[in-house]
Amino acid sequence: MLRFYSSFQAPASDCPGAPPLPADAIFIHDLKWRFLEADQTVCEWLGYSREELLGKTVLEVQAPEALVLLSRRMEELRQNGHIVAESALVLRDGRTIPVQISSRMIEYAGRPAVLSVVRNITERKQMEEERANLEEHLVQVQKMEAIGQLATSVAHDCSNLLFVINGRTELILGRLGRDDPMRKELAVIHKSSARAAVLVHKLLASSREEQQG
Repeated sequence: MLRFYSSFQAPASDCPGAPPLPADAIFIHDLKWRFLEADQTVCEWLGYSREELLGKTVLEVQAPEALVLLSRRMEELRQNGHIVAESALVLRDGRTIPVQISSRMIEYAGRPAVLSVVRNITERKQMEEERANLEEHLVQVQKMEAIGQLATSVAHDCSNLLFVINGRTELILGRLGRDDPMRKELAVIHKSSARAAVLVHKLLASSREEQQG
């Protein structure tokens, strides 16, 4: 089995130029997915002895979401002679591990077979998930910043409008007589706009504090 591996290109290491890690697992199966050979690493990963594993098929250790892709991948393997794909293996205890599998068509014991070198990519997947979470968080922060900028712009516009309303109502109130029936209504408008102006001022002050913080 080692002679097959010596001429086989394993999945690339996370470090460019680095040799394949010894933790890569190797197995061989026939075209009906039956295990023909398995090294100690894959046995330890899956939780089976070599004898137990040789009595199983690859289908029995594939996660359900990976099973649906196997027929298509086998067809690609037959056409191209080699394929690299991600999958997930089901361990004996029911847990699953994400893996990258590099497979090649070979001849084993005089029969067509598939040699696969498997790499556990759990750590890489975790890093990808963490990066995705950070990117999502960054997008949310940027959205909140955009909303904050929009709110500040609207608050400035409102402040300018309220300034005009207050100025106009003060001017008109100054021209009306004390007994003018419109005076009471204008006083309500003036008081309400003054309150609104205070609220807008507080919003703008809060926005400036957040930007400085």
